[in-house]
Amino acid sequence: MLVATGMGRNIELKARVRNDFTAAHAAIQYLPAAYQGELWQRDVYFYCAERKKNKDEEPEPGRLKLRGESLDGQVWDWSFIWYARPNVRKSKPSDYRIAPVAVPDPVALAETLDAAWGKYAEVDKHRVVYLYQNIRIHLDEVVNLGRFIEFEAMINLEDEQPVAHENLKRLMNLFQIEDGDLIEISYGDIMRNEMYRLGRP
Repeated sequence: MLVATGMGRNIELKARVRNDFTAAHAAIQYLPAAYQGELWQRDVYFYCAERKKNKDEEPEPGRLKLRGESLDGQVWDWSFIWYARPNVRKSKPSDYRIAPVAVPDPVALAETLDAAWGKYAEVDKHRVVYLYQNIRIHLDEVVNLGRFIEFEAMINLEDEQPVAHENLKRLMNLFQIEDGDLIEISYGDIMRNEMYRLGRP
């Protein structure tokens, strides 16, 4: 197996969309990719320790977030997610764990985590989801940050990774994504940087 029980891995690629989603919708029709629905997401990020795989490798940023999801923007389901992913401007592996617990009071949990480790950022977005083979395609409109597209290739075994990287490279070309559009960090990091820029750390 690729990772320990309870873990998952995606191969991911994220890019900024400079105008609208016209080119993305054309590519989706060409594939074709299956429409999976749309939802609203709210991610509250907390400070988290880096993950160091072994003593000879550079540590990877670890991320911890409380995620709310809603189909209508009114009723929300919450989950608790940890993931580790390198900050590189290309497709990269993302190891994650979703805690199998209900979150009946997200406000109390967020306040507890903020007191313990500190809140890093809050991100609200509207996401439209498509599925092409084993790849989730996300068209994201992130409040105060703009439009983005994200590919997540879902894999189970180590030897599936090279094919996943190649498939994301092919999608990058089909969706007319240029190297300068690629994003190496998370939405939480982008939001945090924007808050610093505005003088509101």
